[in-house]
Amino acid sequence: MEYEPGESIRTEYEVWDDYQVSGYLQPNTYRWEEDIHIWEDATVTAGNPSKTTISWGFSLAVEKPD
Repeated sequence: MEYEPGESIRTEYEVWDDYQVSGYLQPNTYRWEEDIHIWEDATVTAGNPSKTTISWGFSLAVEKPD
């Protein structure tokens, strides 16, 4: 799938705690992000191949149920 610059997608999941022990993630929003480098040609061993860098990440919002 191709995305336009600045475009993002959103998917909702449910994350469940273990009912037998106390939770370890306090209600909050947690964000992880990493730069990913994509080389123009992964087989290039000499020269100066160009690369594209994108940021990939996700957020996890932890809420206490009512």
